[in-house]
Amino acid sequence: MKLTSAANGILTVCAAVVGSAIALGSLIMVGQANLRADLRAEIAINRADIAANRSAIAEVRGDLSDLRADVARMEGRLLEREPAQFSPRAE
Repeated sequence: MKLTSAANGILTVCAAVVGSAIALGSLIMVGQANLRADLRAEIAINRADIAANRSAIAEVRGDLSDLRADVARMEGRLLEREPAQFSPRAE
């Protein structure tokens, strides 16, 4: 069975559309894979940042605890030197 030139043209256009759709689908899949990889990398960076921030917070808390202990020692020394001046009742 011979196809007319119009039918040949229609089949050619259909084949081109299907080929383009397949190519576009492939590009979309590659793009999604690249986005996933980028997101995974970004998540890893964010997790590392969070870990560093937690470490910094722990360090600051330790420093704060040390400062509180220093203040308590200094208050004790002041009370030993001048108890009447620094007692709450003197106010």
